[in-house]
Amino acid sequence: MKSIIEQAKYSHSLEKNDIIHLLANSGSDELLFKTANQLREEYLGKEVHLRALIEFSNVCKRNCFYCGLRSENKKAERYRLSPEQIIATANLAISKGYKTVVLQSGEDAYYTVKILAEIIKEVKKNDVAVTLSIGEMSYDDYAVLKLAGADRFLLRIETTDKDLYKKRKDLVVTGRTLLGAGLIKKQEMYNHYFGQINSKISSFMHELDK
Repeated sequence: MKSIIEQAKYSHSLEKNDIIHLLANSGSDELLFKTANQLREEYLGKEVHLRALIEFSNVCKRNCFYCGLRSENKKAERYRLSPEQIIATANLAISKGYKTVVLQSGEDAYYTVKILAEIIKEVKKNDVAVTLSIGEMSYDDYAVLKLAGADRFLLRIETTDKDLYKKRKDLVVTGRTLLGAGLIKKQEMYNHYFGQINSKISSFMHELDK
């Protein structure tokens, strides 16, 4: 394991089987994390980059069973910020020194592409980066938001394991997928979606190659 980590450190390249071996075994985690930290400090320094995360709506048309925001979750207290509130919140964060604003929500149909584009244009007037985490949209819709000034998009891939996908009928119906474990106690409404994947690593890597 040490030789694999050393190779990764100096060549920044590993064969697929080496990556699988590293991910599937925790015996060298301490050395792996130490090496990763050394490389982070060498290339990025010790700076911490803070981003302003604005969760502007927890309304979602999807019903992904793993997610606390799913449409059939009757216990969720729903909220939705107006465009004016979103812009005001972003401006407040920018006034505090944040250089990146992340706009995150469920897949809320209230926010049309036109509304989102106007919000982005207003926020971008402050010369900051804008990242969107708003779920599935068409290529054309995302192109419009890019033209409006969006810098990055966060799009999750929940699993590449077909057998696991087929076991969850609720996810098949909604066209979504799942990776990992059940919800963590008292964190049902948070973004703690993923569990360990050791038993699925090889399948994941092979699917990734396709």
